[in-house]
Order: sequence, then C-alpha cells, then structure tokens
Amino acid sequence: MRLNSFRRVSRCSIVFYCHPENAGRIFRRLVIIVVIAIGSVCCEKTPEHKLIGRMDWSGYEKSLKSYVSEGQILGVRVNLVSYLELANDDEFLALADLLANAQLAFKDKNEKLAFYINAYNYFAIKIVLDKKPKNSIRDIGNVVMPVWRRTVGQIAGEDVSLDIIEHEILRSMGEPRIHFAIVCASLSCPNLRQELYTAEKLDAQLDGQTRKFLNDETKGVSMKNGSLYISRIFDWFEEDFEKDGGVLPFLRRYRKDLGTNKEYLFMDYRWDLNALEQ
Repeated sequence: MRLNSFRRVSRCSIVFYCHPENAGRIFRRLVIIVVIAIGSVCCEKTPEHKLIGRMDWSGYEKSLKSYVSEGQILGVRVNLVSYLELANDDEFLALADLLANAQLAFKDKNEKLAFYINAYNYFAIKIVLDKKPKNSIRDIGNVVMPVWRRTVGQIAGEDVSLDIIEHEILRSMGEPRIHFAIVCASLSCPNLRQELYTAEKLDAQLDGQTRKFLNDETKGVSMKNGSLYISRIFDWFEEDFEKDGGVLPFLRRYRKDLGTNKEYLFMDYRWDLNALEQ
C-alpha cells in the first residue's frame, strides 16, 4: 500500500489518504481485521477461577491442612482452628473475592453441595476473623440480629448469610448428611474437615463425616446408664431425617450398637469457639 499523505486528527485516531485504486482492497483488509478482533474477544474463555466447577480453592485447602489440628477442649474432641494464623494468610483471605465474583454454573447436585458446604465453612471462619468474638461465634450477634442472619460476604455478587447458605440452599437439596459437614466454629459442631469437599468424593466424605460424628461420645451419640444421648442437631433439624425414616433409623445406619432404644435425650451444646488459641 502506497501512502500519499496523512494527518493526525486526534490523540486516538489517524486518517490515511490513499490512491483511489487501492481504496477497495484496503477497506476489505480492514473489515477482515475487525472481524478477527471481534471474534477473538467474543471467544475468549472466562477465567477458570470464575467457573464454579473449576474454581481455585487451593489456597483455602492449604489453610485447612496448615491451621486445623485435632485437639480436645472441655472434654470435647474437636478440630481446632488457628484463627490468629489465618488472619495473616493472604491466600485464605483472597477467597472472599473469588466467591464474590464467581459465576454459578453447576454440572450436578454434588458439585453444588460441595461448593456451598465449602462456602459455609469458609464464611463461618471468615466472620470470626472479621469480628473477633472472645468466646463464641454467637457473641457476634444479638437477639434481634443473630450472627446467622448477618451478611458474611458475597457469592456471585449477592450478599449471603450463614442462614441463607444453610437453610435456603443446602437444606433444600434434601441431603441430611450436610449437618455433619458444615461447621459453625463451635466445640459441639462436627469437626472441620482438613480437606476440600469435592463433587467426585462427596458421598464418601459425607459418609465419613457422619460416621465419625455419630461415633464421638463427646458430642455426637453417647450411651449413659442405659439412656441414649444424641446431639441437638437432631432436635433442631429433625424433619431433615424423615426421608431416612426418622432420627433413630438414621442413627442405626451408622451405629449398630444402639439396640432397641426408642427414646433419647439431647446433649448440651457447647458453643465455645473452636479456637486453638484459648
């Protein structure tokens, strides 16, 4: 292409003056360039961390492995969380932004369950880090606005609370074993798992969590003087176990030693913080 002359029109554009016989050819080339440019933008892949199924949870899982450890407090066996160290873990804190910008596109039920179990556990830890309660996660809230109803962050641009994740999303999916996977930062909660929940391993993970909790006499199920004591989780969420025949039939799936007991009592629920640093 032979350029006869040019002049600057503005800081952002330049107009070229060409010989008339080349004008058609130049125009066609410009059209092709524009089409290719537009196509490359339209076909650009969404960043992987914005796709739920491939979201980068690696920083969170590394934190679980590094700052969660087995212990015992006030006679209760519990996985303790080092909140002081997590408060300085940039990878853990950065997950809040990834969740806020996530695009919700689940390929199946297990993927959705795993995502929201992980999200619940993450935000339960995060609100403790943000609000720094002295003794219990319940210290964050009050009678009018308990901690469970307070905004803990965003998922896909929408404000969420622990109640929204638990009651509106997880419980509505009809999987009662979620109650042994979500952890509200307290001693009597099921133990915080030291690995990520994933769609591929979810059934085995939920089964393992349930079995471990129900075989823990310090907070799950206990026989004392011929009486059966069980976690208050079965009181608060009794209806969730109806699909399995009710509370007792569900328990007997994991505890063959319960005999013919038809009555049970509830254990006291310890709301003390599951913090390593006491």
